[in-house]
Amino acid sequence: MRRVVLACAVCLAFPGSSLSAGDLSGDLPEIKAFLGMMREQFPPDVPAGRAALAAASGEASCPVPALPPDAVIQGRIFSLATIYDIKSGEKILGTVSAVKNGYAWRDASGALVAVASESKVEDGRLVSVADCAGSKIGEIAESDAPKGGGRSFDIRDAQGRAVAASGPVDFLQSRIALRGQGAVAAEMESIHWFLDRWVVRIPAEGADPRLVSMVIAYNSEANARESAHRRHERRRRHGHHGHRGR
Repeated sequence: MRRVVLACAVCLAFPGSSLSAGDLSGDLPEIKAFLGMMREQFPPDVPAGRAALAAASGEASCPVPALPPDAVIQGRIFSLATIYDIKSGEKILGTVSAVKNGYAWRDASGALVAVASESKVEDGRLVSVADCAGSKIGEIAESDAPKGGGRSFDIRDAQGRAVAASGPVDFLQSRIALRGQGAVAAEMESIHWFLDRWVVRIPAEGADPRLVSMVIAYNSEANARESAHRRHERRRRHGHHGHRGR
């Protein structure tokens, strides 16, 4: 009786199949095998997200975003969270926001574009950057200057090969150029350090915008850290001198 019931279920599931009750004259099929046939006949729906659409069209699941010539990356001054808006004119293209142990770039729809995670090294930080699927696309080595609050950035590809370097970057420096093999890979210019507003220019064959955006985020973070350190030192010195004058 169980074989007949299962045969009926299979015939209903596969109306065009030639399977009949006689085909089940042997041992009762395993439920897993039956469910496997069901999955083959009726594959599960795939969400029509960015990765699915790209795969259907034959493109990479995490395409490299292109920034327009007038792209601006600007920090939100009056915000409890660390967030940078990526803008073209008044249009917001996405955001780079602080997450646990790094930053995440999301597009205007909220879809993940890239994520950066950092680890401390002897002379600074090593930042690993992955695409929306978690595959490593490159890394950024931030090296602190011995004194003065400066730093430098070296960009490498996923295999660790040098792509571009900034050279020394001073505290609150308003222009940063990433150069690779004698050519400019990206230029970032800030109209004022307090506004934390960077105009980004990346040549057609320049650096990956996902890496460039993370350089801006980490450079601004380093400036904020150095600024806080200097304020602390000023307060400490003034407090110490005031105590001696009493």
